[in-house]
Amino acid sequence: MAEEQARAILEADPDHAGALRLLGAALRGRGDDEAALAAEARAIGAARRDPVLMEAGAALVANDLGVAEPLLRGRLKRDPLDVAAIRMMAELAARVGRPVDSENLLRRALELAPGFDAARANLATLLYRQHRATEALDLLNGMAAGEIGDAQHNLRAAALCRIGGYDEAIAIYRDVLGRHPDQAKLWMSLAHLLKLGPKPPPAPDVALITEQPRTHWPSYGPRRKRK
Repeated sequence: MAEEQARAILEADPDHAGALRLLGAALRGRGDDEAALAAEARAIGAARRDPVLMEAGAALVANDLGVAEPLLRGRLKRDPLDVAAIRMMAELAARVGRPVDSENLLRRALELAPGFDAARANLATLLYRQHRATEALDLLNGMAAGEIGDAQHNLRAAALCRIGGYDEAIAIYRDVLGRHPDQAKLWMSLAHLLKLGPKPPPAPDVALITEQPRTHWPSYGPRRKRK
């Protein structure tokens, strides 16, 4: 019944985010995970074009959290299953120093949309910053290959260093630097690992995580400092 209802709505409005989420849940419920992932991805894309979420995203870019928060709370009150809004609220929570709330929100987003790799990358970053490297790596391992960018590769290398995976971290740094040789901090990481031999102490956190925390929130661009 839910799938039929969703498809009926989508006939009239192919970009109806709520109907796409409903369709994804129905498809996943009957075991069609591939089709469910496609529906969930379409729902996320449609939500990002929503005027309210676009306004909230612009407020996050400007670091105007006082504008972003009521917009997101209003959206989630009307539609508590909007995973794009949930992820944005998780970003806001992380920015104001509520990591537990941020983690819970990101896990909820992944519960609703297991293929939401942007939320997966956000959660991996959050866990890494809490010195939970193994959990962060598990999340990164679950990402689709096409969704893993250099930021996630760098995060993976930094997390590997924390658990002793130095050889793999070296290979990752070399791969990224082969494509982007202007990354001075990554050269420092690589040099640190090579200098100290096969079993060095953990490398310093230079995976562009602390210096550029917005790297792992890719939908809204770099954060501006409040004047």
